[in-house]
Amino acid sequence: MDVFKRYLVHDRLLIRFAALLGIDVVIFVSVWALSYLFLPEGILRGRFPGQILAGNDLAANSILVEWLRIFAINLGVMLLVVIAPNVFRTEHDYPLGYKTVVIGPIIFAVILGTDSFTLSQGGKMPPLPGCIRTFGTL
Repeated sequence: MDVFKRYLVHDRLLIRFAALLGIDVVIFVSVWALSYLFLPEGILRGRFPGQILAGNDLAANSILVEWLRIFAINLGVMLLVVIAPNVFRTEHDYPLGYKTVVIGPIIFAVILGTDSFTLSQGGKMPPLPGCIRTFGTL
């Protein structure tokens, strides 16, 4: 754990960013593969507060009203989940906001691996090698 702490709370921002990005990429690809292989399709569909707040309708009656609703939801989430936790520290002296940065990719990987988007993509997306082949790059 001392290796993680040395890089995650380093004095240079670029080193902190690279360390956290590397950890997130490894976690994201691992969870994506596990959720693709072991979880049923659509397991998280319709279970997030953002989806509930947005409602079942695809859009409001007005573009301005829909934009304001999306803006308010995103601003509230950003303030409560991303910015506010950085004021506090964990017991190992990490900023609490690091937990948000690690949990976000985990949730997105499960959504991607199980096709739990509000509007289905038509099936589960295979993990990274399959995804690259899907786009025709290999």
